Amino acid sequence: AIAKHALSYGLLPMLAKTLLLEYMIIRDLNVPQTYSLGKRVIEYSEFLCREDRLEAHYRVGVHAHLLEQYRDSQQILQPVIEDKKLDEGRLKEKALHAIYNNMIELKQYQEAEMYLEQYATEFNKQDNSYYLVDKARILAATGKVTEAIPVLKDHLKKNEMNNATLHAVLELIKIYLRIGRYSDAIKLSATHEQNLSRIVETDSLRGPFNKLRFGIYLRWMGKVYYADQDYNMTTEYYLKSLEVFADLKLKKEFLETEKELFGLNEGIGFWFENISEQPTLLGRSAQKRIAELLDKLHESIIL
Repeated sequence: AIAKHALSYGLLPMLAKTLLLEYMIIRDLNVPQTYSLGKRVIEYSEFLCREDRLEAHYRVGVHAHLLEQYRDSQQILQPVIEDKKLDEGRLKEKALHAIYNNMIELKQYQEAEMYLEQYATEFNKQDNSYYLVDKARILAATGKVTEAIPVLKDHLKKNEMNNATLHAVLELIKIYLRIGRYSDAIKLSATHEQNLSRIVETDSLRGPFNKLRFGIYLRWMGKVYYADQDYNMTTEYYLKSLEVFADLKLKKEFLETEKELFGLNEGIGFWFENISEQPTLLGRSAQKRIAELLDKLHESIIL
């Protein structure tokens, strides 16, 4: 009502501020649904004071990254890293971190490395966990796996309870799966999964970001167990992953994961000539649980 009143009477600064406050309050309640409000905040951001404008661009920019809208995220974050004043240093630091991660996801590795090095140089992050782990991610993505593995393992020895630990474990699992070291991936998971759960539970400041990453980790462990032909554990990890995505109302990730699980179930037939001996990833209990999670996914939240 306040926003409509402001628009009617030309009070655009009031409208912009009201939209920003509303967005900040409800953003994490339903991440896909509230992104449209975030984009509206950006439309009116020129009417915000400088401090609020930069905060809005950062918040909506990382929201776009969370939803895999990486190009939109780049554009929205750009005003933060281009700001010349120094009093938003912390905000610029976090924006640079998001920007080079966007570029990694877009497979623009040369540009990603350029911004990564800018992040490290401007903010003295050469020994920082995120810098080292993300450097290893770029190494792995560009085929330098033997260089990436020791960097990631060294990080995990020194940092058991660190936000970057979740990224390091996930990246190592991807590498181990790619090169067929399934037992190493399973050992890694057994060693660190409890700590990863604690990181997700205790770090509320990062909103849904760590929880999303944990859901992705669970899905990758499902892939590892499938490759290792442990089909009970495959189902268990995929269901855990689906539960995370249902909690976050992330329909795209949920449906992709469900589709992947169904596809893997069909693929089991290639390994068993006798249909009667063929195991399934989708027994009655698994199907029931998926149906329950689908209902949970579609529960509406009144904003």
